[in-house]
Amino acid sequence: SPLTCDTQGRNAIDVALQYHEFGVAEVLLHALIRQARAASDTEAPGELPGNISMTWEQTAMSRALPAEHLALTRTVAHLLRYHMAPLPDFLDIACCGPPRNLQPTTPNELVVFPPVRAAMGDDQRNIRAFRAPVYKPNARELKGLVPVFEECGIPERPAEVRVCYLRGVLDPDIGIIAALKQGGQHEIMQTKFAGVVLQYKWQ
Repeated sequence: SPLTCDTQGRNAIDVALQYHEFGVAEVLLHALIRQARAASDTEAPGELPGNISMTWEQTAMSRALPAEHLALTRTVAHLLRYHMAPLPDFLDIACCGPPRNLQPTTPNELVVFPPVRAAMGDDQRNIRAFRAPVYKPNARELKGLVPVFEECGIPERPAEVRVCYLRGVLDPDIGIIAALKQGGQHEIMQTKFAGVVLQYKWQ
């Protein structure tokens, strides 16, 4: 994986930046973006050579996590100081995705849904085979990720859950906020990544 660190704590992107091989860094970013798109439901035909399908677990990003979480965030802090065309997509597509180990329901699985109101009827429902996954309302992994119903305090059932893989994004020692201010790139500030970081910084 290009995100695996060497003995000096550098991944392939870090090495490319260190030696000013910006073209190599952009090629690596494009490759990670293509993999993320190929693993998503919105993949365009021909995104990978030979129309090869890929699951998220097979991507370089997945294979690097969680061991390289902090190293990836430091790499992004370095990247934000340069004007690279694929960087906005890298932040919003490759660095975001499904939570690790979050298992949706399977088709025809019998799931107990705690009723929102006592007047509701049977609370056992048979989940049909939908294209989008149905997440279990009492899944431990959903705690803190999605809003809860005010009436009963259980998590809502999201249509989709996506998280940012950049651990320690607000850590001043890593310097994401400083890099965003110094970079001053309009395209970066329009990304979902920048919006989430700034929202949590000043929440």
